Amino acid sequence: MAKGEKNNPIEIIGDRTNGIFINNINKESSISHLNLRNLGNFSDSESELTGALTVYGGHLAINNLSSEDNVSEDAINIANASIEIEDMQVNNSPSDGFDCDFCTGKVENAKFFDIGGDAFDVSGSDLDIRNFNISRVADKGLSIGEASNVKAKNININLASVAIAIKDSSNFESEDVHLTDSIQWDYLLYRKKSIFYKNSSALNRNVFSNKKLKFLCQKGAGSMLVNGLSCNSKNINIKNIYESGYMKK
Repeated sequence: MAKGEKNNPIEIIGDRTNGIFINNINKESSISHLNLRNLGNFSDSESELTGALTVYGGHLAINNLSSEDNVSEDAINIANASIEIEDMQVNNSPSDGFDCDFCTGKVENAKFFDIGGDAFDVSGSDLDIRNFNISRVADKGLSIGEASNVKAKNININLASVAIAIKDSSNFESEDVHLTDSIQWDYLLYRKKSIFYKNSSALNRNVFSNKKLKFLCQKGAGSMLVNGLSCNSKNINIKNIYESGYMKK
């Protein structure tokens, strides 16, 4: 348990050489009012992990977590956990902001600014998310992949290469989405890994953009509706996009 207070948060400031790992298997952990700055990824004599903060397993409750200027692959990485997160902010991450693999639960009131990879990246997860503000993202604002099921409400994304990506047998529903100045696509649906042979689906209602909405589906990867309009399906060379295109990392 890491329990700070609004007027007296816990602050952990590193020298960018290591991070924090919580082995939470069969446990319950809670974090409140915690600020992390200048951390690297966690490593010791037995393992090297991707997150400045990495949590594995159990149930995790977070209330007010800030991650800033950390240089790890993921600012926050959570795996195989049930989560309840409220009030989270990630600033200035060179790669992904938040990565959740095989998670269930909810995330509310999240902010991501100046992200060098994906702001919010989930795989194999079942999540409800709402009240997100995402801005200045080099790759994807929301990346929903590997048989994830995500429901999203009140999402604001500004200046992302791809605002929302749905891939690899995932299902996504969104409502009240505001997109501003997406560089490549507002919505993109595709298959990256052939082992996920089932089609993806996306149903998006009350989507607003300051420009004409741009959405695209890879042929044979699934179907998508945006404000009642069906997605155009085209042949897309996803491998080239990841190796040399706008999703290259």
